[in-house]
Amino acid sequence: MKLTLLPAADRKTVSWKNGGGQTQELAVFPSGAGMHNFQWRISMATVDKAGAFSVFRGIDRHLTLLEGRMRLEVNGVWHELGGGDSLRFDGELPAFGAPVSASVTDLNIMTRRGRFSAEIIGGETGDVLPVEAGEGFVFALKTAEVSGHVLSAFDLLHFEATGPKSLRVGHGAVLLIRLIKAVWPQGKL
Repeated sequence: MKLTLLPAADRKTVSWKNGGGQTQELAVFPSGAGMHNFQWRISMATVDKAGAFSVFRGIDRHLTLLEGRMRLEVNGVWHELGGGDSLRFDGELPAFGAPVSASVTDLNIMTRRGRFSAEIIGGETGDVLPVEAGEGFVFALKTAEVSGHVLSAFDLLHFEATGPKSLRVGHGAVLLIRLIKAVWPQGKL
């Protein structure tokens, strides 16, 4: 299995699609893709005021609150989120977020519907995380050691596996992010 550390310090900051704030792009596929042509995208944002979320047609979103508390309205339904809480929703649905604390930090995983999906598994000291063939990431919630790699808070460890493998969390708390490519029926494109 190939493992590559992607430090938080090396990230670029870009404007939100709707211009209402800024986000750090952690990883995107294909490399260099913009807001309109990615197949999957992982980003982090700090939200310090209430506002509408960007609309992403054909995209599935998975939002995990890392720090703070937020009220999130998706398609008219309110959700209360605290640190560690997650919510999946369609990117084309109207969404509005209002921080309850001074600011919130969130992790946003977006996948193009019908092309990719995402699975997220939490892990802590001593856990062995299953990895299937394909690629994904380990996101450090705080300083962690995973399979011999030391990660600072919010670092990513990219993995590429040719078959079933596992990653051991030596210490710390992490999220395993699996990106699953859609399987097309035989003979269909």
